[in-house]
Amino acid sequence: MTAAEFREALERLELTPERLAAETRFSARKLEAIHRGLRSVPERIARELEWRLAMQERESVLAAGGPPACPAADALRRRAAGAAGPAERLALLEEARRHAERCPVCAAREAYAAAHGAPPPER
Repeated sequence: MTAAEFREALERLELTPERLAAETRFSARKLEAIHRGLRSVPERIARELEWRLAMQERESVLAAGGPPACPAADALRRRAAGAAGPAERLALLEEARRHAERCPVCAAREAYAAAHGAPPPER
């Protein structure tokens, strides 16, 4: 991933380097340097952004015609987005993952996404 692709990914995800740093364990200084083209993009940061872009595409497929969203899963994701730090965010996302494993609404959405070319991305 080039610095230009990094900036484009942040724009598509509506993220700033500061927000990405707050949501992950990546250094804000390192992300700022990448954003300005002063550093190359490490593989793990590129993978994180590619995963987020794939999830964004997956959500678009589901929004365009998939089964209705699961209110419980949506609430967990909103809580994760507003988490105080990476540890809390990761714990809430793990809780959302466990919920999805046993929820019939989430299973129906998963099946729809897989059938319409949007399988879950690898992380």
